[in-house]
Order: sequence, then C-alpha cells, then structure tokens
Amino acid sequence: MMSVPASAALGVVVADQLTKWVIRDYLVFRAIVEVFGEQFRLVYWGNKGAAFGMTLGGPAVHIALSLLALGLLGWVAWRTPEDEWMARWGFGLIVGGAVGNLIDRISLGYVVDFLDVGLSATVRWPAFNVADVAVVVGVALLIFGHWLTPKAESSTDSKELGAMRIPLQKPAKKSSDPPSSFGPARPFSAKTSLL
Repeated sequence: MMSVPASAALGVVVADQLTKWVIRDYLVFRAIVEVFGEQFRLVYWGNKGAAFGMTLGGPAVHIALSLLALGLLGWVAWRTPEDEWMARWGFGLIVGGAVGNLIDRISLGYVVDFLDVGLSATVRWPAFNVADVAVVVGVALLIFGHWLTPKAESSTDSKELGAMRIPLQKPAKKSSDPPSSFGPARPFSAKTSLL
C-alpha cells in the first residue's frame, strides 16, 4: 500500500502529464482559447525558466536544482510523522508538482504552461499548469498544518529542530572547577581600596 505522500505525488504527476498531453495535442503553440472571456484562458506556452519564467542558468542547472529539491523534499516527507496529515499531503503535492515539471524539462526542454488568468488582455498572471497548482496547494497545506498543529510548552531544557526535539543539558558545576580570575565577589564600600 502506498503512503499518503506517494499517492498524492503520483496523482499529481498523472493529472499534470495528462493535461499537458491534451494541450500539446490539441492546441497550436502560443494559441489562446478563451474559456471565461479575458479572465480565464487556455494557452500553450513553453517556460524554459523557473517559476514565473525566471532564469537561474541553463537547462542543466534547472534539472540539477529540481533533483536536489526533490531529494530534500522526499527525505523530509519520509521523516514527517504519520499524524501530521496536512504536512504529509503537502509534501506529496509539492513532490508531485516538481516531478511533473521535471518530466517536461527532461523530455521537452521546457515546461508546458497552459492555464492563463487575468483581469484583462494586459493584466495577467504568468501562465501555469496543474503541477504549479499542486505546489502552491502543497505549500499552503504545510503552512496551515504548521500553524494549526498545537505546540508543546517550550522549556529551556530542550530545543525544537523541525520535527525533532533535542534535549539540551547544562553542564553541572564541578567543585574542582577553577575559581574565576577575578576571585569571589565582594561588596564595594568606601573603605574598600580600588588598588
């Protein structure tokens, strides 16, 4: 039986690749099909950059960064406790979105974007796809899951590091410790010499 993150990731990859296949098969590159007037359109657009078309280097850099991010996300998702279901779904959606876009980068050399929303012909959000939606929803689940998860009483004898709780121990003062270089503290009075 598949885990929640794996199921979510697989569902996103299948939906993402299926919708991109339909767009590539039925639309001409850069074609625009109005669905709800200017507010929602379908387009066939190729994005060779990162999010919103930002370029971080060549295709090899984008692929390497995607693989690095996937490895890190997979590790964190694997270490997420079973009872943190929002975080587990969130990681699954993010991983699925990253894999969907990585498949495009490797097989096509660009990411297929096709969802286009805006207020008018000139006021538009950058085109996006199902994988991008999954990443955004996954991040929202991580944020809400973190915000809604009850926090344990914080104490000075432990420190939280992500999902791990690390106990901190203060070293016990030993009687054999050397005295401070200034000696024992003495109250200051007018009779005490400063020299």
